[in-house]
Amino acid sequence: MKRLLLLLLLLVASTQIEASQLESYGNPRFGFFAHYPANLFTYQRESDNGDGITLANKSKGLKVLFYGSLAVINDNIRDEYRSSIGYIQDDREKEITYKVLKRDWYVLSGYDYGKGKIFYQKTFMVDGDKFITYYIEYPTRDKKRYNKLIKTIDRNFKP
Repeated sequence: MKRLLLLLLLLVASTQIEASQLESYGNPRFGFFAHYPANLFTYQRESDNGDGITLANKSKGLKVLFYGSLAVINDNIRDEYRSSIGYIQDDREKEITYKVLKRDWYVLSGYDYGKGKIFYQKTFMVDGDKFITYYIEYPTRDKKRYNKLIKTIDRNFKP
């Protein structure tokens, strides 16, 4: 019984810490909001054209991008999905191991063997004329740790 109570206390405490450590980024150009654990990143840079932000921690090999783009070449989610798959497959050192296409979003994930990293990309089609994406890249050896990061970002991402 004591173990169960201790486990519940630790779970509640870790959830509160996670929530209190989230930093917010709002993009006025594309109208999306992202929330991420600020303590993981040592570098951040907003793009010059206002389409998004890059967060990184070079010592941990972690990089996250949040960005928007206009649906100019690909005007629907299916075409954007196919285009992204083609772009990744053109890189011989990358392999897609997971992919999902839904009505207004898709996910592509896999390995970048050249960098020894895992990548995860989730893209949404919003208002029929723009794509909102977050892209995460992290070392393969840290898969369990950063899978939790993906869940945290996904729960708190508002395209």
